[in-house]
Amino acid sequence: MIEPTDKLSDKALVRLVMLNHRGATAEFIHRYERMVFNLALNLLGNYHDAEEVAQDTFIKAIRSINSFRADSQLSTWVYRICYNTCITQKRKRRLITTEIDCNKHDAMQSTEENEHSQYLQKAMESLCEDDRTIISLFYVDEMPTSEIASVVELSESNVRVKLHRARKKLKEMLHHYSKINELTHLR
Repeated sequence: MIEPTDKLSDKALVRLVMLNHRGATAEFIHRYERMVFNLALNLLGNYHDAEEVAQDTFIKAIRSINSFRADSQLSTWVYRICYNTCITQKRKRRLITTEIDCNKHDAMQSTEENEHSQYLQKAMESLCEDDRTIISLFYVDEMPTSEIASVVELSESNVRVKLHRARKKLKEMLHHYSKINELTHLR
């Protein structure tokens, strides 16, 4: 008897997905859907694009599951597929129109719950794409720098340097926004 799929190790789960086991495939998606969607949303900034990329990521992952080598964690492999799919999506988006960027900005503004999160969002947007990804993977997904290095295809030392610089830049931006806020409230 096969144990429940939610209790399987990644290695066992991969084997069952390779055999087209429906329960294992559903568990594979369930296990990684939140992190894939969060990464896509962070990189793309648009809920609908993130949903589309998440779906594409799982389609690509399941179709190429036989190419997974256990020399890295399954989560790192899935992140890499998602990251590459996001980059492809961004390239396509550049060819469309700037109207999408306006909608993205409006949607992000309307979903912010308080001033602090707005400042944090603005500060995150001021970072370059690599730094934003590294910050998100490190703090939101709690991924170690060694795995982040695999995802973004940089050396681990380079990831650490970028993480340090991005934190410093975020701190400066948050300080800047809080000063503006203080001046605005004094009026």
